[in-house]
Amino acid sequence: MRIAVISDVHGNLEAFRTVLEDIKKKNIDRIYNLGDFVDYGADSEEVARIIMESDMESIIGNHEYPFIDATEINLFSPNALQSFRITKTSLSDEVISWIKQLPKVKIYNNCRFVHGLPPDSVNKYLTYQSKYELMNRFRQMEEQIAFIGHTHIQKVVKYNKKEMSISIVSLHNKPLNLSNEFKYIVNVGSIGQPRSSNKQAKYVIYDKNKNLLEGIFLDYDIDTAVEKIQKAGYPDFNARILKPGE
Repeated sequence: MRIAVISDVHGNLEAFRTVLEDIKKKNIDRIYNLGDFVDYGADSEEVARIIMESDMESIIGNHEYPFIDATEINLFSPNALQSFRITKTSLSDEVISWIKQLPKVKIYNNCRFVHGLPPDSVNKYLTYQSKYELMNRFRQMEEQIAFIGHTHIQKVVKYNKKEMSISIVSLHNKPLNLSNEFKYIVNVGSIGQPRSSNKQAKYVIYDKNKNLLEGIFLDYDIDTAVEKIQKAGYPDFNARILKPGE
């Protein structure tokens, strides 16, 4: 069983298509989409329709959640709020109705899928949690692995159940062999709006049979994505953050 886990496409059609083409080559059995597929980028409607019409398993992110609970926008930064108002006008009623029925959590094969932080948060950030809080989250998890997005930064947090210790590892250099002695929170990174020096589109493959986790990093047509964001009238930050060196 090989699972591809994607997150935070954020309306970046160029990055999304590149990732989908890569997944087709990788003998993947299931795709899980962890939300925030709309907003920031210029093609939220088309990205949402590709997901809606596919067989991938999807949950809701914090940039879709305002369609269920309008108070969610109170947590948005000024840039995010301005972006969301533009995105909202670009989405069809059909896509919005579909978004409203998406769940916060999916569970499959000893894995939990949630946008923000387990057990079911769409808006809590992994990077803001103390080690004590993370240990509490791990203790509450019945599953061995939780896959999350939201921070746009790919990393793996490991919890040693015996020693009750926390450590953090990267997937950039080599795959990670998983152990039954640990529980894991895996941030799969962002396809469409990276917030690290590496501007490639990122996702994760989990090979259940080999107990192996692999981070995937892909080049895509950044220039086209940037140009479309600028033409659509989004804040300049949305385009600038995609460029290497920013």
